[in-house]
Parts: sequence; structure tokens; C-alpha cells
Amino acid sequence: MHNLEYTVLGVVGLLLLSLIVMQLVKFLREIKERRTALGTLEKSNCHECGETSSQFYVFRNCRCFGIAPLASAWEVNKRETFLCDPCAQRVAIDECKKTGLYGGWGFPGFLAVLFYTIGNIYVLSRNKTANAKTVFWCIVVGVLVPWLVLAIAIVLMVVVIRIWN
Repeated sequence: MHNLEYTVLGVVGLLLLSLIVMQLVKFLREIKERRTALGTLEKSNCHECGETSSQFYVFRNCRCFGIAPLASAWEVNKRETFLCDPCAQRVAIDECKKTGLYGGWGFPGFLAVLFYTIGNIYVLSRNKTANAKTVFWCIVVGVLVPWLVLAIAIVLMVVVIRIWN
């Protein structure tokens, strides 16, 4: 019986690792496709404020509900736009907020919030727009707050189970 527990735990670990690797490969493939398509885009003004000096950005947020692979729902939204530096920083924080608010409900949603937040920070750093304040707020609203809420929910669940038993 003891070996069966280790086997099940190992299979679950491999499934989780394969899911993370598949998402990473998909993300890197999309970045490669975007870089090749970027050469065909014409320069445009910032879509938020209208400033003339802008760059092309692709931000993502995700929503994950349920427990994968049993029953889960994923939705990944892309925001492809031309933005100036201040608007890009604000939009990155907004997309991380959306991921933090809607992305971490379920498994592996709590890992997806980290993945998509780092992806948005990478987009900013690739365009040389990331600064310490923006990276800090992206991590706080995209990762730390959802993980803190999850930890509080787990603690409350354990307390309620112990009270009822």
C-alpha cells in the first residue's frame, strides 16, 4: 500500500510538470510567431493616450476555474496593442490584476497566475519598459495576493474541519 501512494504521487507530479512544460512551450511558440509578425506591422500611436512614440505589446491574462484534469475551465485573453511606456506599465499591472483576481481559482490556477504574471513582466522587459515599481506591483497583485487568499482559505478549511471533528 505504501508503494501505491508513492506511485500515485509520482504520477500526479509528472502530470503537473507536463502541464507546466506544455504551457511554456505554447507561450514560447506564440512569442516566436509574434516576433516574425511584428516586422509586418506599421508603427501606430498609443492606443490609450494617443502619444506618437509607442511600441507593440502583447499582454495576457488567464482565468482558471476547477481542478485539472478532472473538471476545469481555462480562458486566456490576449491584448495586442501599441502603447507608450507609461501606458504599457499601467496595462501590464491591470492584466496582472485580472490574472490574480480570476486566474487562481483552482488547480493548477495558482501556478498559472505566476506563469502569466512573469510573462507580462517579460513583455515589458523585452521592450525595455519594465521598472522596479511596475515589476513589484505586477508580482503583488498577480501572484502574492492570490496565493495569500489561497493560504487563508486552506487554513480556514483546516480549522473548520478540526472544529467539526
